Amino acid sequence: MKRISTFIYLTIIVLINSCEKESFIRFGFDSPIDKNSEGLVIADISSNVKQIYLNGLITLCEGEAAVYLFDPNGDTIYSKIILAPFELNIDETFEAKPGYWKLKHKSNEGVGEIDLHIQNK
Repeated sequence: MKRISTFIYLTIIVLINSCEKESFIRFGFDSPIDKNSEGLVIADISSNVKQIYLNGLITLCEGEAAVYLFDPNGDTIYSKIILAPFELNIDETFEAKPGYWKLKHKSNEGVGEIDLHIQNK
């Protein structure tokens, strides 16, 4: 009886772990912003993702910085120019399209921090 229970228990664990799970997608920046620095992240979003979630915090102590999100068609979905001193909390949701999404930031004499990511929702 004990062997049968162990076999059933192990079978259940194997079945649970073998189910296909949607992969968690999270791409972005967690770094300082320096004068004239820039960053680009390209994420390949699959067709089973329904929404893209853009969230994070940008703190700018001096200068100017900009952030952009482009969809696979190259259309600008989100853009913001930040002038220091400023702290921007971003919390946006967009309809996902399959393909390559680009998240970009660019500093124009800006100094601060960026913690900004896109992920599936």
